[in-house]
Amino acid sequence: MRGNTEANVESTQQRKMVGRGSTTIDCYQFVILPIVVRPVFSALVHGLGPILSTISPSGRIPPSREKSMAHDPHAALVAWNRFGLGARGGVSRDFAAASADPRGFVKAELDRPRGALVDGAGLRDTAELAQLLFDYQHDIKEKREALAMAKAAAGPDDAPPSAMSAESSARDAPPGTMAPADSARTEAHKALNVVQQTYRAEALARVRAACRAEVGLVERLTMFWSNHFCVSANKGQQDRIWAGAFEREAIRPHVLGRFGDMLRAVEQHPAMLFFLDNQQSIGPNSRAGQNRHRGLNENLAREIMELHTLGVGGGYTQADVTALARILPG
Repeated sequence: MRGNTEANVESTQQRKMVGRGSTTIDCYQFVILPIVVRPVFSALVHGLGPILSTISPSGRIPPSREKSMAHDPHAALVAWNRFGLGARGGVSRDFAAASADPRGFVKAELDRPRGALVDGAGLRDTAELAQLLFDYQHDIKEKREALAMAKAAAGPDDAPPSAMSAESSARDAPPGTMAPADSARTEAHKALNVVQQTYRAEALARVRAACRAEVGLVERLTMFWSNHFCVSANKGQQDRIWAGAFEREAIRPHVLGRFGDMLRAVEQHPAMLFFLDNQQSIGPNSRAGQNRHRGLNENLAREIMELHTLGVGGGYTQADVTALARILPG
């Protein structure tokens, strides 16, 4: 049941998953519900096998079976649990609809063109989040420089001679006030919330989408593709603040569309470029590469072939990886 899922956002955010290979992922999967994502074909064969076995070679369901399926609680549970995220707590009309037409109940979710999209107050696109992050980092830098200049201007004679004096000044401060060091730490903590609040808002929007879905098939597919094209929120502030936007912009619009369109959106998204260090990839013979003594970074090219498309046994060579790495940065 999904009745109390939304209330457990904080505990669910701590969940860590291990991605393919040896990479430990605290990626956007911090809100994945405890389900095992199965291929749709496997679920169809094993979950709806008893139903499909009654269909005649002509493709029609015998009248006797069609009548018994009019209200089939077992098939309704199969539809929810094998294809979706389970029944929603306290929504009795869902069970009635699923029992009356289990397959139609599942297929109806696929007919909603915007069913995979997530909207919500406070959710920004990648460009806005990048500007927000740059402003935050610039503000932190200015505060640190101002603090360093103030310390330098004060001189050693004006500085507290020991930690004991700092403790005494904090102890002697009027009630309700903070010592300078404590105030600085508090300001830094508040500034960090710019990134963390975005991260939590995205997590909450994702959990709400899963809780409100009638079946959850589209959300389950979204979870599958987000895990396939995973990024790590532990990579740095960029990926932490972009993780939700990455799924909203590169995964969800293409969940019910073409794989090629999703692949292109994923590999070009700043979150993936940053996660796999493609911003560090420079043509070795370019002026920038020669001036910085830098060259190609093959991480993204290798992941595209090894994990995102062909697979380990896909027949590509190291020369293919290098050639793709040359193409990606232009």
